[in-house]
Amino acid sequence: MTRPATETAWRGDDFPSWLSPMVVKELRQGVQSGAFAWTFIGLQAAMFLTLAITVASFEASNRSSRSTFEVFFWVMVAAAVLIIIPLRGLGAISGERAGSKLDLVQLTRLSATKIVLGKWLAIVAQAALIVSAILPYVVLRYFFGDINVISDLAVIGWLFAGSMIAAAAAIATSTRPLWQRIAVFVLALLSLRAIIDPFGPSRLFLASWAGLLVTLAFYTVALLQFAASTIAPIAENHALRKRSLGLAIGLTWCMFAGWTTPQMAISAMISTLPLVIFSAIEAVLEQPVHLRSQAAAFARFGTPGRLAAGLLTPGWATGLVYVLVMTAIWLPAMCWLGLVQAGTLDRDVVRALAYGILISAAVLFPLPAIFRIRKAQLRFGIYCLVQLICVLAYFFYASRPSGTSWDTWHIGWMWLLPLPLASLGSLTASGGSAEISFACCVAGVIVIAVVCLVMLLPWWREMRKLSRLLDAARVGHLQQRSVIEGSGTA
Repeated sequence: MTRPATETAWRGDDFPSWLSPMVVKELRQGVQSGAFAWTFIGLQAAMFLTLAITVASFEASNRSSRSTFEVFFWVMVAAAVLIIIPLRGLGAISGERAGSKLDLVQLTRLSATKIVLGKWLAIVAQAALIVSAILPYVVLRYFFGDINVISDLAVIGWLFAGSMIAAAAAIATSTRPLWQRIAVFVLALLSLRAIIDPFGPSRLFLASWAGLLVTLAFYTVALLQFAASTIAPIAENHALRKRSLGLAIGLTWCMFAGWTTPQMAISAMISTLPLVIFSAIEAVLEQPVHLRSQAAAFARFGTPGRLAAGLLTPGWATGLVYVLVMTAIWLPAMCWLGLVQAGTLDRDVVRALAYGILISAAVLFPLPAIFRIRKAQLRFGIYCLVQLICVLAYFFYASRPSGTSWDTWHIGWMWLLPLPLASLGSLTASGGSAEISFACCVAGVIVIAVVCLVMLLPWWREMRKLSRLLDAARVGHLQQRSVIEGSGTA
């Protein structure tokens, strides 16, 4: 007779058994790699030499050596924490694909989310090691005078938070082809000036440290979820997580609109709006997935589960419902902000309504042209082509010759109203006058209504397929439960 296996206490000389295998694998490879080792050694050597030179030339009345040390200190810390360590994530997924290791990893019990999360946690752990290694130098700087250790620790904390989202962005970028990774890197460099500009849009994001943390958390989760959905098999329902995140952001908008200042609420909306727009576009581009395993997760909850399935399962039909629900969340929040900011129901409220309606209309506008296309790349290409036509129409009007009849808005802008993205550009360029805002509201509502009418019959067919799949999953769940209850009674 064999004895049952007993768990032994963790001895502390190795990773604990409860830690994810992917975290252990990536952390061992990362710490033993030359990039991390040389970064760690080089940072320590540079810190020590700079500190030694500063101490040797330090005088109470001489502040030049102190300022020199400050500059070198923060440049080295930011370079290591924000650039060198997170950039290791650029090869996290592409390296696995190049070595044909990703398929072998997916054969294990690890899901795509656990694989991506393990790689991200390993990079974050390496950044934490770098941060902990520089903490003694933060304390030593206190003896130079005029140093606030608490504020310096707060800065290091923000750098570490930035390293977390940078690592998530690097891992998400590693799932794309090489040319897309290069394009993302170029766009990041071009937007760097706007991010660090103290008089630019970054002031809007810094309205509240709590709001900034929430925004960073939303972006980190969204980037990791995007990376996981890219490598996940079709059986995994990642639309549930993406759209749930979008709904959580929308509810956060409503909370900020009612409980905080208008400036802070507008900051929260603008900073997280790209996430909502991208999730809505992905929902519209998705092809329906008719799998009983996905339907069973909703069917067991009865009527609430059926309602949730009509919103959170993959496919353009449920994506259409998702966009309309997000519109219903977005518009009241924007109207409330416009009403609070203006004090009366005037131009600000109408302009806020116009922006919200046009964004939803722009997302849904290409749907009738792509819903029958099965190939993902072709579907995405046609979607971008339709939006590009709208943008070119706006630039055609913007570059019109002066002194023509197009200078009158109700002649020139009228032709742009059926194109939501072009109307969005015209609304922004005009400053949101009352006439243009009202016209854009009406045009956006008409576009949404036309798209819904055109897609009504195909949408009904897809929802009927989903309903039958839920019925079959519900019957299977009830049969399984009756068998379990019968065996328990026996």
